[in-house]
Amino acid sequence: MLNIQNKNSDVTVGEDGIFVCQYHDNVTLEPEDIQAVIENYDNYAQERDLKVLLIFPKNCSVSSAARHAAEKRERPAQAEALVIESTVQRVLFKFYKRSRKVSYPIKEFSNRESAIRWLNNR
Repeated sequence: MLNIQNKNSDVTVGEDGIFVCQYHDNVTLEPEDIQAVIENYDNYAQERDLKVLLIFPKNCSVSSAARHAAEKRERPAQAEALVIESTVQRVLFKFYKRSRKVSYPIKEFSNRESAIRWLNNR
């Protein structure tokens, strides 16, 4: 259905209709990395709101500027699940979630299976 390779991420949409962004390991994400995925979402979704799964491997970090870029994103989703393998990034997500006021459910998970199960129930 959709398979895009960005500089620091792979974006897919499978038969289940979930928009999945798997960030690469051993990278520090910058605003342009976040913006590339937002553009992928906008181009694919058009006017629809999709279920979104973002996967951050253990050695993937997100710069402060990239977090701010993500916070400012205005495009809604049906629901957003984040798989965060790093304890440090999980703690940073807690702050991100407080500052990112959204009208849809957003939740963090430690594995993909739990995140997909949660998304499928939304």
